[in-house]
Amino acid sequence: MAFIPFPRSATRLLIAAMASFVAGCAPMPLQVGLTELGTVSNSEYGAYGTRLMRAINISGTGAEDVVGMVSYDLDKWSLSEQLRRLWPFRQDFPDITSPRLIPGPSSIEERVFCKVEVKDKKKVCTELADVSLDDLTKLRDALVASQVQVDEVAQLKIKLAVLQLARAKLVEIEASKDKSQEKAEQQERVLKALHQLYPGEKFSEDLTSVIDGVNKELKDHPLASSLNIIRDVTKKAGVIVTRWVGSAKGSTSAEGAGLASASATSSHHVNGYLILGYPRITTLKLGEDFFRRPPDSDLGIFGKPARRYLTYYQVRARYVLYAEGRASEFSASLQANINQTLEQIKAITQGGRNEEALKNSLNIDVNAVYALVNSSASSGTLDAAQSKTESLDCKFSSAQGWSDCLKNELTRSEGTLPVISVRANLEEFARELE
Repeated sequence: MAFIPFPRSATRLLIAAMASFVAGCAPMPLQVGLTELGTVSNSEYGAYGTRLMRAINISGTGAEDVVGMVSYDLDKWSLSEQLRRLWPFRQDFPDITSPRLIPGPSSIEERVFCKVEVKDKKKVCTELADVSLDDLTKLRDALVASQVQVDEVAQLKIKLAVLQLARAKLVEIEASKDKSQEKAEQQERVLKALHQLYPGEKFSEDLTSVIDGVNKELKDHPLASSLNIIRDVTKKAGVIVTRWVGSAKGSTSAEGAGLASASATSSHHVNGYLILGYPRITTLKLGEDFFRRPPDSDLGIFGKPARRYLTYYQVRARYVLYAEGRASEFSASLQANINQTLEQIKAITQGGRNEEALKNSLNIDVNAVYALVNSSASSGTLDAAQSKTESLDCKFSSAQGWSDCLKNELTRSEGTLPVISVRANLEEFARELE
């Protein structure tokens, strides 16, 4: 399952909606923050005092960045950060955070996913693969719709299980040798429990038609159509769907559209989907010239060297689509429904042995539905045969060579957006002295 790690600390990815600032306006749902615009970064200490920074740009609106570029960290000095540096226990970082070192001069390796043909024994991108922006927009809409639909299907499955249990109990009561009055009282208790669970619906001793109706709703439910769209698009080469998670702190208050309220002291988890169309993966391979670079290429300006980060790995994409998730809200609503259902099961079974069986059935059915959607929402296809790699020089032996490398990368990156950037402060690495 594809997954993008987010920092453990609050990212302030979401802030309260502008409705809280405008007098007389109705509250609005939480929105992507106006300053962060869906971008977060996290710096950590690696081995040998090296500082790592992983920047995630969900919305594609972050500052431009390419491999070989230097960034400056403006975060204040932090005691907790220094204590984490001394943390004695092992911490495993993703493989992409490991700088690649090569003998000889530095170079940039890039893999682009596209339709290719061979010309003069070389792969050449002729056109993009068979995925359009319209396809990816449909995919995003299907992912958003499936969040609501999976909750509806789970609720219907719970209802079906309860109705089947109630029908079995009513048949058992009818077949018993109890007196007619006792049977009527037992039947009334079962039907009363159903009315409390599903007010406004009509139930009788024969629940067959109601059960048939629920089965038809499940059969015709649009969740199946949404999952088909997700599968059809993600099986095309050049598409990645992944989940993002984080936490947010609200700076104001807002409530509406079924969302939990946010306040100045509130902290809540946020999540959503990130869709990449036609990704390209770029790696800066550091050679001997980087560690022997002359003083005039050190960019020793505006602060201490320990605050300078070099970008050496990046994922970019032509299309970047994202959507905020609401899974936590639906999960809370569903859990409330299950709890209410379990309260009424005793009235339906009236001391029977089917209560525990229904609990197990509810867990299995509900988990199966959510697992189906989650597996579909974290998928993608990258066809190595429909891609090409390119190796380019990026010399650090002079300030002009470094500058030329950056200019070339900025030109080649046109038409794509930065999504993931991995940076490190490499000043702690020993440099060979003359």
